[in-house]
Amino acid sequence: MTIPSTPPSPYTPLIATARLYAGWLLAWYALVFVLGGYQATGLLPLDVSWLEGIYRSPLVLLCAAGTFLFLLLSDLRKLVGPGSLRSVMFVAIWIGLVLSFARMT
Repeated sequence: MTIPSTPPSPYTPLIATARLYAGWLLAWYALVFVLGGYQATGLLPLDVSWLEGIYRSPLVLLCAAGTFLFLLLSDLRKLVGPGSLRSVMFVAIWIGLVLSFARMT
């Protein structure tokens, strides 16, 4: 006689969903930076006026850096293991890094 397995949960954890959205957001930021870099050097044959504004915006750079740091630290958090104190520590590190990067830009 075999023991029936429990069905998988239809819900994913909140952090997994946030990491998925952050990955797509970082991909769009990378696309904006690549296209903006091509337009700034004159290699892009199109003239997209709003692209240069987004490319040169310090807010977009800060959001891209914050998204990258979120993905990096949440991956490190998964490697370290469970624990509420560790989670709070990683959130504090992320906030500190984003704020220090904001002061530099």
